[in-house]
Amino acid sequence: MEQLQRLPENARSFHANGKTYIIHESTTADGLEELEELKVRAATGNTAAALLAHMQKAYDLMNKGRLADAAVSMYNAIDSGEKIAEKRRHSQLLQLTIFARPLGHDVREWSEELANTWIDDWQKEGLDVADLFSKAGDCLMRFQLASLPSSLSISDLGNESEGEAGE
Repeated sequence: MEQLQRLPENARSFHANGKTYIIHESTTADGLEELEELKVRAATGNTAAALLAHMQKAYDLMNKGRLADAAVSMYNAIDSGEKIAEKRRHSQLLQLTIFARPLGHDVREWSEELANTWIDDWQKEGLDVADLFSKAGDCLMRFQLASLPSSLSISDLGNESEGEAGE
């Protein structure tokens, strides 16, 4: 294969390794929880650079005598190292599988094991993951915008009596 397989800009589905994948615009409550966990995993790092950063932070914290904080950083370094040693897929790739699933798959079911088989299909097809990130990014943006009104705190809304007092 000399070139990556690109998805059309308006694609709502694609084929990979003989299967049809549907790009879902949303997810279930369980899917949202998985997505949030994967975001945390991505933030804590599962790359060699993240491992190095955790080790450097732990070293600095130990020099400052902040042993409890250093222990947390060492734990994160160990976690990053395990992910690398196990050759676990990057959390951002796994996030894509929340939105792109095989036709006929029960959208209420997700596991890292299933997600890995789907990513294997994409790899065999030579799909450009940038296209998938773009599609999933669109879904995430819609998701975040939809949840904005319900996530405002009371202090963000202001005090109704303040507006009445100034009139």
